[in-house]
Amino acid sequence: MGDVFQEVDEDVRREQLLRLWRRYGWLVIAALVLIVLGTAGVTGWTYYKTHRMMADGARFEAATVLLDSGDSEAAARAFSEVANQAGGGYPILARFREAVALLESGDREGAIAVYDRLAGEDGVGDLYRDLAALLAASHTLDAGRAGEAADRLVPLSDGAGPWRHMARELRGLAVLEGGGMVEAQEIFSALVEDVATPPGVRNRAGELLSLISGHSG
Repeated sequence: MGDVFQEVDEDVRREQLLRLWRRYGWLVIAALVLIVLGTAGVTGWTYYKTHRMMADGARFEAATVLLDSGDSEAAARAFSEVANQAGGGYPILARFREAVALLESGDREGAIAVYDRLAGEDGVGDLYRDLAALLAASHTLDAGRAGEAADRLVPLSDGAGPWRHMARELRGLAVLEGGGMVEAQEIFSALVEDVATPPGVRNRAGELLSLISGHSG
């Protein structure tokens, strides 16, 4: 009987940890995405005086209006067209926005496919490729495929790229959702102890670690 109560307690604790991530984690990802995509927009602006970039900018703005108005399916199609036909920095920016539009339309798998495409394109810089891979893994986790999400995150979390700490945090959540309490504890402990971990990630990892430790204690 004690084992039954322990399993129930573990499920409750795991859900508390996941709720903490869902409450705060996406705020951080959203901020980072805005920073990165803002950089892409500035890159595009240097070419804006050319006729093509003016046309591409108008098409991108039209797609943005569709998304802002709630017509996410039409926006996704419009961003896809921009990504396929535009020049400068617009294709990358449009792909990220296409994924957002697909998510808003309820097509999570379509959004994951767009992120996967970005992550696998040779012409895309590592910063954007890794971000796309991180977002694909995050939405895979949200889709209930924790094991797949954890596997997707291994290259990012074991690497030295700028998203590695967030990838490790997300991998810890994926492992936790899959039932790996001990492994998740190890991941969050490593994040807390790593002097290079950004303060926000370290603070969340510490909160998650405290909840896990409280349970094990």
